[in-house]
Amino acid sequence: MACNNPEFAGKLKIAWDTKFKKNQNLILVICGSVSSWIDDHILYDTDFLGRVSLSIQLEELPLIDCNQFFRGKSDFISSMEKLKIFAVTGGVPKYLEEIDIKKSAEDNIKKMCFDASGILFNEFDIIFRDIFDNRAKHYKEIIRTIVHKNLSASEIAAATGRPVNRDLSQYLNDLVVSGFLQRDYVYKFEGKKSRLSKYRIKDNYLRFYLRYIEPIKDKIEQGLFQFKAIEQLAGWENIMGLQFENLVLNNLPIIVNKIGIDYNSIISASPYFQNATKSNKGACQIDLLIQAKFGTLYLCEIKFKKNIDKQVIKDISKKIDLLKRPKNTSIRPVLIYEGNITDALLYDDFFDKIICFGDLLTG
Repeated sequence: MACNNPEFAGKLKIAWDTKFKKNQNLILVICGSVSSWIDDHILYDTDFLGRVSLSIQLEELPLIDCNQFFRGKSDFISSMEKLKIFAVTGGVPKYLEEIDIKKSAEDNIKKMCFDASGILFNEFDIIFRDIFDNRAKHYKEIIRTIVHKNLSASEIAAATGRPVNRDLSQYLNDLVVSGFLQRDYVYKFEGKKSRLSKYRIKDNYLRFYLRYIEPIKDKIEQGLFQFKAIEQLAGWENIMGLQFENLVLNNLPIIVNKIGIDYNSIISASPYFQNATKSNKGACQIDLLIQAKFGTLYLCEIKFKKNIDKQVIKDISKKIDLLKRPKNTSIRPVLIYEGNITDALLYDDFFDKIICFGDLLTG
């Protein structure tokens, strides 16, 4: 109602003040996919100060609720098969409603993504056209730069040939509040945000579409593509690692509960990266770093791999060695995984906590 009428918000205010508020049984609900418009014209507009009773930003469903879509068959379907579904759909209820639990993950993905009539075949273009209208191409361009790697605002600007200015900041903010991107800040060890931050694709469907559906859309429409198994998609294990990491980072409360950290003791929890400088040993990147009071750091490695062996211990040990941290700080390594763990890794007793993906589905 508002996208093509710049006077809409003003007319709404007049209607509320002169008519609507006189009806004590009336509740006015304003909703829309372009939540940045609601922020700018309703929530943070002084004309509506004191008139908003409740503000809700809908997020993806937690993994525990996603698991309920498998209903009575949940106990008979492996966590790996569920992960394949969630790697494509994320926690979006509409997409999960389309799952036929009597069919395999491959059959569901084939039907939804690799069939010209599937719900996810044209969803990307529909979403961006409906939400961003004639500006959609700018938002698509930004999304495409982050498909393979998380980037800072300056790196996105360089990749798209744009200046780091107010327009780029607005585009990035719109993508964040719409749930497509997440801006991960690096926190200082005293708990304050640093200036370092990177953007990642938060919506799993977007990355899957850009990586696997869009490049072959013409072939699919012509009936010239045959989907066999998701593992046969090029670079699948690497992309799956990013999708799995997304699911974990989008479900931090479950992770905190599984590790056993008191919420009140948490200072910060986010991905962490350290650039190489003269004052530290080198660059390192940590999937999830949770800082708790009393000088404890939970260094979480999020790993998707068919077979996970003791190499992961070497990788994390190197990160611990490179991480510049305050003195008298305890490091507690945590492994969050999907795949097969070798006995040698378990017997090493390196990790303070090992959490499998299946554990995250049951609470």
